[in-house]
Amino acid sequence: MDKFSICKSGCKNFMVYKSGQWAEKVGLSPGSLIHFGESKTTETRITYMDYGIEDVYESSIEEINNEILNIPENKIRWINVYGLKDVRKIAHLCEKFQIHPLNIEDILNAHERPKYQENEEYIFISIDRQIYDENNNHFSKEQVGLVLGKNYVITFNEGDSDAFDPIRLRIKGNKSKTRKNGPDYLLYTLLDIIVDEYFVLLEKIEEKIEILEDELIVNPTPETLQKIQTFKKKMLYLNRSTWPMREVIGSLFKLESNLINESMGIYIHDLHDHIIQIIDTTEVMRDLISSLHDIYLSSVSNRLNTVMKLLTIISTIFIPLSFITSFYGMNFKHMPELYYRWSYPTVIGFIICVVTGMLLFFKKKKWI
Repeated sequence: MDKFSICKSGCKNFMVYKSGQWAEKVGLSPGSLIHFGESKTTETRITYMDYGIEDVYESSIEEINNEILNIPENKIRWINVYGLKDVRKIAHLCEKFQIHPLNIEDILNAHERPKYQENEEYIFISIDRQIYDENNNHFSKEQVGLVLGKNYVITFNEGDSDAFDPIRLRIKGNKSKTRKNGPDYLLYTLLDIIVDEYFVLLEKIEEKIEILEDELIVNPTPETLQKIQTFKKKMLYLNRSTWPMREVIGSLFKLESNLINESMGIYIHDLHDHIIQIIDTTEVMRDLISSLHDIYLSSVSNRLNTVMKLLTIISTIFIPLSFITSFYGMNFKHMPELYYRWSYPTVIGFIICVVTGMLLFFKKKKWI
């Protein structure tokens, strides 16, 4: 029996905050492992890369055993886990590296707040990736767990897509800077590429906002308001991710650990500056989206005022006309105009003069 308490329901998925499924966890002991979130892969797949200055070796892991700990001398091992569905497999892997059950619980919770935790043997970081699918015009979020050890780094990807392929290609290059540095530099490059994805996402959102601005000016519709609300929610989710990320990177910057070399300070400081820039941009865009909502309401109100103004003018014109026609619609026998030969064309001409006079008056007042 494993020393980790694993939920008997296996890798059942939970949609947090939507169906009250947190109740499934109530009563379980701390560190009980349950996967919270959507299954973005059908299976859990584990690969690893051993690299050093001289060479690079890649392979996949089918079974978790003690061989995973046999890291060659002067090599760094990067273990990459794709998918969190197989809870037991992930627990076995983490057990080999003596990762605390509470940290494993954080890895399996796809809705965990970005966090940082330091232990004697490793540093644990949980952080959010922001993904933009340009083909489907879809924004999504995936959680990434990172564990930094003395000579290894483990990354836990919620989905099967791998944003770290550029880093893997760089490591395979003979002149790769990553191969000349320790696992702390690999951790930095992983965090850096995740942070860069935020800039890409914000750039796409900015383009969408510019399109919305043009749409608001030309033809605001209820669909436009729905788009604005969607972006407001997206910026709220971004805000919930970026502020904790600032705390995480800030903790790394202040850290005095033998797992992170002092020379990494300048890189971490640069990463921290990028996070602050993302937060500032996010705040500005949130204000901009809020102003779009105000512009929409103003545009709709102006259109309504224009319609009401037109209807009021029409009603005002017909008031005297209604008076004239109703006046001569009275059925009194002795009305001298009734027997006048030119009464009808005279009244019609008078009505035309009244309408023309009113229109000229409105034009002079610049009401129309």
